[in-house]
Amino acid sequence: MKGVFFDTWHSWNDFFLVLASVELGLPKPKINTVDVPAIDGEIDFSDVFGELKYKNRTLKLKFNTAILDTESAIQFYSEIAQKFHGKIIDIVMDDDAYWKYRGRIEIETLKTKDVIKSIVITGECDPYKVARITKKFNQTIVSGASFIYHVVGRSIPATITVDASMTCSINGGTSISLSVGSNTVQLEEGHNTIAYTGTGTINVEYLEKSL
Repeated sequence: MKGVFFDTWHSWNDFFLVLASVELGLPKPKINTVDVPAIDGEIDFSDVFGELKYKNRTLKLKFNTAILDTESAIQFYSEIAQKFHGKIIDIVMDDDAYWKYRGRIEIETLKTKDVIKSIVITGECDPYKVARITKKFNQTIVSGASFIYHVVGRSIPATITVDASMTCSINGGTSISLSVGSNTVQLEEGHNTIAYTGTGTINVEYLEKSL
């Protein structure tokens, strides 16, 4: 049965919790405006230093489990709280398995109605979900070669490891020197065309993140 991973524990496989609902809020943008008396409106500085920044996001998961008596339900509730309450956890939903959310979670409630007990787990999570798999490219470079690297979500740093000194340019921009070993460059959301000058072998790695 589909469910949610909390680090290495699965809601159904380990606890027989049935996922009843998911509430995934978007993070609120960090808006920074200044009201200048001499002009109409306000000046918005929210993205003056680059990309717009965001606050945390809230993830709320409701689970049902059939436990026949209240005493057992309370004991189970305590065991779940002992494992997770107040801790920073990686959260992966089976229906969105490429990504993980990370945040501090709280066990909110235990509701009893007939034999169904409901546990609500709320996570105060980072603004972006992060890919669980690092994209890796191993390529042989002949001077003048270019490759396209696609990035989903937000601009991210990428590591380019080379076995010989060379240069590169991203989307026709300024030439970047690549020294033997690891180098860090910034990739934008969408397609990034990197043209290389030099000869050697490269490894490109990056981890995507998205709202």
